[in-house]
Amino acid sequence: MLLQFNPKTINKTAIFVLTMLVWMNIAVFVLFVPRTSYADPRIYLAQNLAFGRVIPRTRSLTIIIDALGSKVPMCAPSNACDITGGHAACLYFYDFGNVHISLNFPSSVDLHTEEGTKGATLQRMHMFSDVEAFVEGTRQKAYIGGELITDYTAYGKSLSGTVHVEITTY
Repeated sequence: MLLQFNPKTINKTAIFVLTMLVWMNIAVFVLFVPRTSYADPRIYLAQNLAFGRVIPRTRSLTIIIDALGSKVPMCAPSNACDITGGHAACLYFYDFGNVHISLNFPSSVDLHTEEGTKGATLQRMHMFSDVEAFVEGTRQKAYIGGELITDYTAYGKSLSGTVHVEITTY
């Protein structure tokens, strides 16, 4: 038996087959090619480092916020003052993917009164803070603490300053 093809039928069949191949390639690409996140990495400061309200009993004062432990301020020695309130700082890292995040802190930061005079020094942050962020659900998190050294000249005053944290991913 001899097969006879109509040229119009062959063209329509060829166009149909090519169209189906194109759609199948698109479907395979969309369904099976791994995707990457299009979101930009973000860092949020959930709460500032706050040493709370301090009632001193000595002329000089050392207050420690151990972000690796209790995350609340404590006097050193413990009978040097009373503290109410205060907490460690908390950083959240979103959309960084599967990377390790390390934090590097300055050796010390000067804190100033509202008048602009030096009122205290924040130091030893690397000892009392997370130096690597840890995974918590879909984000990474790090707590920041430190040791505040001050004297009687700063008592009863608000102190403020800026801490520059170097963040590295690997």
